[in-house]
Amino acid sequence: MSSALANAVRLRRAALLVFVAAIVLSGWRFYRIRNYFDFCDEAAETTSGWLVSNGETLYGSVFSHHMPLAVIVSHLVASVSPTDHPAHFRAAPWSAYVLIALAIAFGPCGRRRPAAGALAGAAFLAVASLLAPLLWAQLALNDVFWGAAFAMFLLLLPLPLLFGETPRPI
Repeated sequence: MSSALANAVRLRRAALLVFVAAIVLSGWRFYRIRNYFDFCDEAAETTSGWLVSNGETLYGSVFSHHMPLAVIVSHLVASVSPTDHPAHFRAAPWSAYVLIALAIAFGPCGRRRPAAGALAGAAFLAVASLLAPLLWAQLALNDVFWGAAFAMFLLLLPLPLLFGETPRPI
């Protein structure tokens, strides 16, 4: 194996190791702030999601003046969670951030330069983990999930066009 190829393989492995470490460390960070700062809208969204998971209907028997995305996510969490503890619902924003980091790491940037993609995904998770409490981004709110959906849209559709690629799934 040539020296340049061996260096490229080592760099790719090191970048993937940094990416996996970023996932673990951001998971630890979100676990540490799982009970940090309660906001009444989050309680309304998670309670509505829990009620929907127990047979109620949104906008029918359960009133909400919010859009349904956070209720849908909360319903999914309530369906698989053994308790109704708020920390379980706060795992959903972290999962959204990990999905965005995966799209960064293995999307258009990662396909062109795998090491750069993995490091960019790790950098995104580091920034998201550190800034989440300042922006209320660790809460299960509509704004968080819509922001994550918009970021995923940008990563998967317009960004490939900038790289001269055809948009395609990961």
